[in-house]
Amino acid sequence: MPRARSHYEVLGVSHDAPSDEVRKAYRRLALVLHPDKRAAGVTEDEAKDRFQRLVEAFKVVGDETARREYDESHASDIFAAEATAPTGGGVHDRDSWNDVIAKLNQRAKRAKKDLAKKDRAKAKASSASSSMPNPAEVGATLPCPNAPRPLGCLPEEIVLEVFGCVGVGRLVEVEARRRIHARAGSSMTVPDGDWVRVLRMALGLAEVARLCVAKGLAPSTSYTFRTRCGVRTEDLGEEWRGEACSLVPEIFGPWSDESAMVKTAALSEKEVMRRRREEMRDEARAMAKKEKKHKKDRKEKKEKKEKKEKKSKRRKRKDSTSSDSDTDN
Repeated sequence: MPRARSHYEVLGVSHDAPSDEVRKAYRRLALVLHPDKRAAGVTEDEAKDRFQRLVEAFKVVGDETARREYDESHASDIFAAEATAPTGGGVHDRDSWNDVIAKLNQRAKRAKKDLAKKDRAKAKASSASSSMPNPAEVGATLPCPNAPRPLGCLPEEIVLEVFGCVGVGRLVEVEARRRIHARAGSSMTVPDGDWVRVLRMALGLAEVARLCVAKGLAPSTSYTFRTRCGVRTEDLGEEWRGEACSLVPEIFGPWSDESAMVKTAALSEKEVMRRRREEMRDEARAMAKKEKKHKKDRKEKKEKKEKKEKKSKRRKRKDSTSSDSDTDN
């Protein structure tokens, strides 16, 4: 049975987060998780349930007294050491992360025993080519997470529920790709451009999912997302220690399926006007800076010319005085 999420996980903050960070996280999530702004594929009941859990979590964590009582009575939930897979399965049924690590450790021990049996001179000559493990084989054994789930959107941000894989501490990357209509008036969409990384994080042992915000997106634009999990090679056993770890510090597994398509909200008229004013102000500043530089260049050029003329006049006077002196003699 999956472990119930703590109030801190609902808010997406750590248990020692300051009050300002908790308040900012609540305000941001309240904007995008409101039932009126739910993404496509999220039912109204589910959206209301998520929003209610968010409100309840903030009522407790946002109050110092209630938060202190909650930390004392739910310490085991907050600092849970055992991870459980999300409902529906966050990984494929093939290998869990613990199985992967166990197999890699066994392989490392066998390799060490085989190396000890060989002749030392021959092992030293062939170690450079044979001791390096194959990253592709390791990557093929890593679990594949579920696709990210869009929960809400703002003009330039989208809130995602990103799934990891059960087991050791691991890396997670999320990429986004724009989609456009195949032709005018058509409901069919096609990819527009390459995948771009928008999130990179390290999930803890007890985390199987995390609420994240993909930022820097374009307003009124459709996106899909995908994710993959990776591991640091220093955690994979003795065969990855030393040169192998420095050459290949991280290994990632396969990409998940694409998420459901979600569209960022349009900019408000007030925001459009504000950005337009900023652009006009920036253009005016650039023009003023360019004009100032142009005036400075003209002044320096004029001063250089005047200095050159004065130098030429002094030389002529000196030559004239010298010629008069010669004439008198």
